[in-house]
Amino acid sequence: MGRTLVLFTQGRTVDVYVNVIAFCVQECNVSKIYFAGENGTTDKEFQLHEKIHLIKKRIEALSKNYSDYSKSLILLSSQIKEHIISVNFDRPQDSIPYIKKKFPDIDNLIIDITSCSKHLAGNIISSFIANNINHVCYFELVDKVYAPSWKDSGKALLYHDLKEPLPHYNYIDFSGPGATIESFNKMRNQGKYITILLVLCLILSGIVFVLILGQQNQYAQIGVIAISFVTILSIVLSSVSDSINIWDRFKR
Repeated sequence: MGRTLVLFTQGRTVDVYVNVIAFCVQECNVSKIYFAGENGTTDKEFQLHEKIHLIKKRIEALSKNYSDYSKSLILLSSQIKEHIISVNFDRPQDSIPYIKKKFPDIDNLIIDITSCSKHLAGNIISSFIANNINHVCYFELVDKVYAPSWKDSGKALLYHDLKEPLPHYNYIDFSGPGATIESFNKMRNQGKYITILLVLCLILSGIVFVLILGQQNQYAQIGVIAISFVTILSIVLSSVSDSINIWDRFKR
């Protein structure tokens, strides 16, 4: 079963989308492509349709000389209105329920943020990964392609030249091994532990209240000690996690 690519279309540079589409179709088994545009006025919808039209024309022109784009052109040939989704670029997290409903197979969903501003990209990474939409990706060119020698050799900053003889790009998946996903996992685990301890505190508090009403003061004192221990343990776990995060920052 093929994967689904959702391209956030904030930037204007057509070749950025061409590279992402060609790479994902050729190397990531993508069989469906969607374009995420900013919801709002009719003008924004028109701009998105025009942008998609330019992307298709660019891929069509490239496919005449390079076979790398042929499959991408086939996938794009029937995709216009039915493959456009609207997202709130100011608060992309508000669109998460809609995205999860439309794309239930989350594990095979790629969210591409190559054309996004740093602000929008940061919001998408933090909110989407926190809600288990893990495969947020970015197409990054290596430094060598910006050297004068690259242009002097007649090579373009496009997939057909970037992929040979060795890849001159990185497709970064923020769910892969590294600081981003590890930080989210730490926060998730910390939240689970603290939630469990808080529930224990509530249960113990209820028991202590019942013991006091029943004038079982000796047992009530033991209960108070247990509550204090659980509370201190919650604080220690939180502090240790914060210390680890601070130490990680210093190491970088």
